[in-house]
Amino acid sequence: KSTTELAFATDLDIETAEVLATQLVAQKDIGDAKLSYALHVLKENRAFLNAGYDTFHEYVEAKIQISAPKASALASRWQMFTALGLSTNVLTGPNAISWSKFGELAPGVKAGIVTQESIDLWLPLLTSDGPFAITNSGISKFIKAEIANSAAEEDPEHMENMTIRT
Repeated sequence: KSTTELAFATDLDIETAEVLATQLVAQKDIGDAKLSYALHVLKENRAFLNAGYDTFHEYVEAKIQISAPKASALASRWQMFTALGLSTNVLTGPNAISWSKFGELAPGVKAGIVTQESIDLWLPLLTSDGPFAITNSGISKFIKAEIANSAAEEDPEHMENMTIRT
């Protein structure tokens, strides 16, 4: 967790978050960390109510022009990012992590494989380049294997023929 300059400020109000999210979606920057953060702000602050929508899903599809599942996944990705104790400074500099690669960690975060205690071990794999960088597909396979290994360790009697699909 380097001390380089922050990639972007994390203090958006609802109106600014809505404008930013709309601009990023229009520019096709749907893999951007800023978009994940803006959608998180909108979801957490229930911006859909002030905008006259009944649900976050209706709101993002009509107002932001992004599919509801994609918007929810991106907002959740931001929540996982901060839950792991990370700040935006890991998104900049020579060893910057890729936001799309970070998204591949989601199943590992949910399964408790990737934690605050272990995130420093995972960060080198998420860099865009460098000696440890691997592809999104490689990260996904690695996470699935770690989840399978963890499940087998917890219940070796229940070990079945596990297939990792890509």
